[in-house]
Amino acid sequence: MEKQQFTEITDDKTEATVKHEDAENREAQTIILQMNRNEEEGGIDLLNVVEGMGKRWKAFFYLLIIAVCVGFLMAALITAIKGLVGKDNYASAVIAFSFDGIEEGLDPNGGLFDVNKMKSTVVIDEALRSLGWEERNVDEIRSNIKLEGVIPDSIKQRIAVINTVSEDAAEYYTNIENLDYFPSQYVVTLYQCKGMNGNETRELLDAILASYRQYFMDSYANTETLERAIAVLDVESYDYLQAADMLEREIVTMQNYVEAKEKEAPDFRANSTGLSFGDLVGSIETIRMLDLNNFISFVQSNKLTKDAGVQIDYYRYQVEQYTMQIQELQSRLLDVEQTISSYQKDPVIVMSSQESVTESTQKNEYYDSLLDKKLKLTEQISKLNTDLNEAYLRINALNEEGMNAKEEDYQYAENLLSGLMDTIKVWSEIVQETAEEYYETELYASAYRISIPAQYHGAGGLTELIRLMAICGGGCAMIVVVVWGMAGLKGEIMKMRRGITDTK
Repeated sequence: MEKQQFTEITDDKTEATVKHEDAENREAQTIILQMNRNEEEGGIDLLNVVEGMGKRWKAFFYLLIIAVCVGFLMAALITAIKGLVGKDNYASAVIAFSFDGIEEGLDPNGGLFDVNKMKSTVVIDEALRSLGWEERNVDEIRSNIKLEGVIPDSIKQRIAVINTVSEDAAEYYTNIENLDYFPSQYVVTLYQCKGMNGNETRELLDAILASYRQYFMDSYANTETLERAIAVLDVESYDYLQAADMLEREIVTMQNYVEAKEKEAPDFRANSTGLSFGDLVGSIETIRMLDLNNFISFVQSNKLTKDAGVQIDYYRYQVEQYTMQIQELQSRLLDVEQTISSYQKDPVIVMSSQESVTESTQKNEYYDSLLDKKLKLTEQISKLNTDLNEAYLRINALNEEGMNAKEEDYQYAENLLSGLMDTIKVWSEIVQETAEEYYETELYASAYRISIPAQYHGAGGLTELIRLMAICGGGCAMIVVVVWGMAGLKGEIMKMRRGITDTK
């Protein structure tokens, strides 16, 4: 029979007294066991760890200060490197397009729209010229411009869903190909170039956006015909009637342009010129009927020419050209007339009453188009015949013998020609100014706009520097604190191991 008894001691040591009684000799033996409670539980006293850290606080406090300073220096160095690289120093703006076709990727004229024309040399050169910075490197500026289309979240979600589904079903890839989206908004970014500060970067981006506005209007406002009319050729180097023909073509070009604009915007009146397109049609017609015909009449009546032989050859060449054109048009007219005569339209029988029957023809678009073509060909032939007869008259007039023209007649003809050229130039500028106002204020008023003006974002700004210093300094300080804690923990573990060794 055995009997055990345990007694707890207050100094964290356990003294167990085991009494063994032998039934035969009644001899008692006492065995004392001591165990370390901390070792039994396998735990670490955090108070001891903190106490160990406190003994080394001075050394780690100095290390903490050094670490924070190193973090601040790292932040300053990173900021300086970013400033040198320049990719984190930039100006940005948001532009928007609004015209028919942009949602399909088309420009106002129906062609493919290319927003990257904003980076063209023409646009950048004009921007630099407006700022007086012609010495700047255009290629560097172009490479630092970035255009990024703004895609709505709904479109992004649809693309993401189709991508996910198409991983299991390949046929859904066709949906991705059909899901074409052409953005109408773009973020324009200009990274800071070498030798520029933040304010200059912002000013340059503003100038580029303004220059592109003018480029957009020049490209899609269809004013190139007006520019040709303004840049009248050096007609004074030609003979008088040749010069008259060249000026007449310029007048007709302007007249056709303003007539088309009158049909497009009959109620528009420009504030800059106070004229409508209808007013311009009447004014240009007056120039052609009065000023130009007055010059031609004076030259013909006085048989003025700088070289009669050259003039005669010129009009003979015109006779040949007119004759060939008339023959070609007459052949086409004959084909159209034969088609019309052989074409039978289906009759429509209409019963008006029991006693009478009326018959009417059905409207046919093809037949009507043939009649319209015949009318146009006839008009063209008639005009060419008029020009042909006029060429013959001029040849005959030059071949006639007569009195030589007086010197004052030549001088008067020169004055008439010079005045006619000046008149055409003035009215060309008026037409262009009126058309530009029409495009900018009505037709393309919102076609291109700057939604958010240029703003500069600098990596070396005070706010960014403070944020980076807090991150770097805090990170270095955290490393020191972790090392400090590890040192305290290591000391406690070593202490525990020494206690166990001493007990053994």
